[in-house]
Amino acid sequence: MKPNVDGAPIPNAGGASVHADVRGIVIVSTWRGCSASRAVTESSLVVVDCLLGQYNDFLQFAGQKDGATRYAQIEQLLLANHVDHDVSDHLVAVQFDASNAFFSVVMQPQFDVLASKASRSYDDGRVQVDDELPRPRTLDKYWGHFLSMQGNVFTKRYSDNQGVTHHLPCSKGGQQGDGLETIRFAVTVHPSIGRVCERHLDCKVVGICDNIFIITCLSKALSCAAEMKNILKADLDMDLNVPKFNVFFLDTSFSLDTARFALESVVRADPALEDLAAMGAGVETDVMRVAGVPVGVDAWVKTFVAKKAQSVITDIAKLDVVSDGFLHNQLLNFCQNARMVFLGRNTPTPLLSEFMTQVDDTVVEAVYSHGTGGGHVDWSPHLRKFAIMKIQVPHFRGGFGITPNEGSTISAFYSATCALVVWCVRVFVRVCACANEFHKSTRDLKARSPVKEHSNEVRGGGRDSGVERPGAGPGQSPARSKFVRSFHF
Repeated sequence: MKPNVDGAPIPNAGGASVHADVRGIVIVSTWRGCSASRAVTESSLVVVDCLLGQYNDFLQFAGQKDGATRYAQIEQLLLANHVDHDVSDHLVAVQFDASNAFFSVVMQPQFDVLASKASRSYDDGRVQVDDELPRPRTLDKYWGHFLSMQGNVFTKRYSDNQGVTHHLPCSKGGQQGDGLETIRFAVTVHPSIGRVCERHLDCKVVGICDNIFIITCLSKALSCAAEMKNILKADLDMDLNVPKFNVFFLDTSFSLDTARFALESVVRADPALEDLAAMGAGVETDVMRVAGVPVGVDAWVKTFVAKKAQSVITDIAKLDVVSDGFLHNQLLNFCQNARMVFLGRNTPTPLLSEFMTQVDDTVVEAVYSHGTGGGHVDWSPHLRKFAIMKIQVPHFRGGFGITPNEGSTISAFYSATCALVVWCVRVFVRVCACANEFHKSTRDLKARSPVKEHSNEVRGGGRDSGVERPGAGPGQSPARSKFVRSFHF
């Protein structure tokens, strides 16, 4: 947690260590939460276009519906494609994110990006004062909201679950939990990350907010990560989270010792990687977490899911202290039973079905026990089956509406997979449309230009063709430059 006014850390509830993973999430008032939700719905499509199409080989999935699922899926596709690479190149995936990311970004770059103009230098001097900064223009109408939320120094009152009030001085960052904060944060950090990616075109980079994956050869991935670490600190005052800085070697024939030796050798050979050496990257060869989804050998994935299921089962038992039946049912259904849904959408069903069954049985038993006061122990098997049916069928069929994870996981996984296929097809169609538009504009340009004087320039589509194409490279229309470059991988 952030320090209190007097500099002392806020004591965590329940006697937990000060260093425990506790994060303050702002639960905004209903009226402002509703308006922010509508603003996100209205602006998300334009924001997603900007975040996915602005930079080469960098896809940012923040701000879109089910972005975490799409991020995890694309990352797994990239990891599965490693068979096409030479194993001698030490192909790796570097994973990192920032510490207290939402609360750390200083005000000046936030409003510079929203205003689309730099008021100071960025990117180690490559961006100067008054240079244009990319941003989705649909956010212009929400300038007043961002000014009130991020443009003022204030003191935040925070009440913990023991009823103790703490006062936090706030002068930068944003309130995680506010409806528009995810979009604001992603739009702010996007130029800094994207400019680094443009200088490392051999790297394939995907991210959601500050959670970033870099996939390429070891030396190139570390070089990109080292530069990104320095740029994020200099431009935004963001620090990388040391425990979450990991290097995953995709060659399963590597032992941990071999992989660690390869990493240390590359770091020692390049003085520019000195900062990364001090962070002590974690090294893995067969396991990895991608946005909370386990990726790796089947045995480890099962172990991961089993621990997750056990934590849910343990927390279900804690709800016994809730005496009100309606509240108990709501907490059970929406706070505990739903915790396995994200895993179900992104993990192959055979690897988790047995653990989903355990969670379902525990949920049903909790409903039995709370509803009958323990009288269900004498029920016959037929009565138990009937009760399970009533608990798990939807409300409109007369049931409790607690969806069983074991059954819903199957449809959720295939639904998410089909949604990914549809998304990829739409991207492909859009790229083809942009390419056709580019070729049509080139043909029109040739028809209007004198062949003898300008044939070479027109044929090459170079900068001397007489057509101004801001933001496009040689031979590229703005639309094609914007979308095609981002989907090379």
